[in-house]
Amino acid sequence: MTWIIIIGLFLLAFVPLLYAIPSPKERRQAKLRKRAMSDGIKVEVMFIPKLSADASEMVNAAGKLLEPKIECAAYQLVLSKRLDIPHLLFLKTFVENKRSLYDAFEHWGVRSETEFRYIKEYPDLINLIESSVEHLPEDALAVELAPQKISVLWRESDDSGSSYQSVLEALKMVKEHFERPENICDL
Repeated sequence: MTWIIIIGLFLLAFVPLLYAIPSPKERRQAKLRKRAMSDGIKVEVMFIPKLSADASEMVNAAGKLLEPKIECAAYQLVLSKRLDIPHLLFLKTFVENKRSLYDAFEHWGVRSETEFRYIKEYPDLINLIESSVEHLPEDALAVELAPQKISVLWRESDDSGSSYQSVLEALKMVKEHFERPENICDL
């Protein structure tokens, strides 16, 4: 009986430690994020609105409204000069959320009419973003433009080097465009 109690206490003390051990997926993500940081990219966990949520995700059992969100890793490049643009969030469109977005270009849209009106005034901006997202991985869900940063938000389900490289190239392409002297005041 004493041995059973000792084994029980041992398990009680050490089983929670097993949860602290990272899974193989978490190790791959940590390696990928460390590589990104060495390339000058800031990685942050962010949430984007889940536009294709069903009713059970929008209301809890008590009837309280919820905001369904998708957790993503935001790979961000900070700009050296502040842009004179509003915060723009381009979301990938799917069949389920197509009605919730204003089409910016093929398979990508924005949520608000204000963002839509803004980007329609700058077709060069649309062309730039469209060309930068062409080679992003399938699980890239959003591209964010803010006055101080450019971000690609993705799920990191494909953590291969080629997926990371396509995210890095897209970020650098947009950053280089805005940091050229002739393009700083384009917008």
